[in-house]
Amino acid sequence: MSNVSLVIEALDAVLRGTRVGDFRHDREPDRPLAGLTRKQVRVMRLAASGQTNSQIAQECGVSVNAIDDTIGRAFQSLRVEGMVEGNVRVAAVRRFLEVTGGRTGIPARRAETA
Repeated sequence: MSNVSLVIEALDAVLRGTRVGDFRHDREPDRPLAGLTRKQVRVMRLAASGQTNSQIAQECGVSVNAIDDTIGRAFQSLRVEGMVEGNVRVAAVRRFLEVTGGRTGIPARRAETA
């Protein structure tokens, strides 16, 4: 922690039940993932781990169209749309991995044996 007094202020705000958004560094506009919702981060993590939209939809219990929409909004937040030629999904996953340091938080899947 670089600023102990800021941490104390944030804890006091939580204990008082007041607004704590001012203490959320993860929502600062200059942070690459600040514009993503938790749902978008989860979907991008799953995409970055190699899952298809169909697999992500099944895991999240939603339709493939819902995942397509979520990924599309994540593309816009990550400013990927129109930035590259070719597969925009790949570009978005690459951008997501860049800003997360390559960490998806999802364990690697074991290859299925036949």
